[in-house]
Amino acid sequence: MRYSHFTEKSMREEVLDIGNNLAEYMYTYGIQNIILMDRSARPAYLALKNSWRKNYPEAKCPNIYFTNPKGYNLFEKSIDKLATEFNNTYVKLAEDKNASIMLFDVCMHDGHTLSPVIETVRKAGYNNLFVGLAQPPHRRRSLVHLDFIAINHSLAGVCYPFMRDYIVSKLHENILSTPDSSEFHESFILRKEMNAIFRGNVYSDCYQ
Repeated sequence: MRYSHFTEKSMREEVLDIGNNLAEYMYTYGIQNIILMDRSARPAYLALKNSWRKNYPEAKCPNIYFTNPKGYNLFEKSIDKLATEFNNTYVKLAEDKNASIMLFDVCMHDGHTLSPVIETVRKAGYNNLFVGLAQPPHRRRSLVHLDFIAINHSLAGVCYPFMRDYIVSKLHENILSTPDSSEFHESFILRKEMNAIFRGNVYSDCYQ
């Protein structure tokens, strides 16, 4: 079966590098949790898990969560309301607010997407935060301080190194995305291809 999403070798190399570099950073700094921004960063969980299993099989994989940045609209909700919603949504995280958390997205232009998420998480009582991107921000000036950048150059996949994953829909009403089964087949293929990349087929045009 040929790659239908990651058609270029450079794209497959980027997926591999992002996963390996992210896993290495989280392992080195003992980061226990990661929150991925829907939808473009959602498939990064596969890159992280595949790399972690290969490189750190003796260590517990970080807890993985997803969040909808569109739900953090400070024009529609107060920061206090968002913080309460966050704690009520991520109950397991709320059990240990001293645990380290990586907030991860694939790209950043001016920081307006990540900034309210960071503000909400801090307001909710979590201060051991790391902020990471798959690539350098597109603009030099940003509202957000970055702790980690997976690849130090702009990606071949631009803002979608993991392609577009439409398994969920992003609405303004909630900080969790809504499941969308209409794109299940394409999401299944996307995940199958990402898993194949970490099985050592990054340089091949097809996999078994």
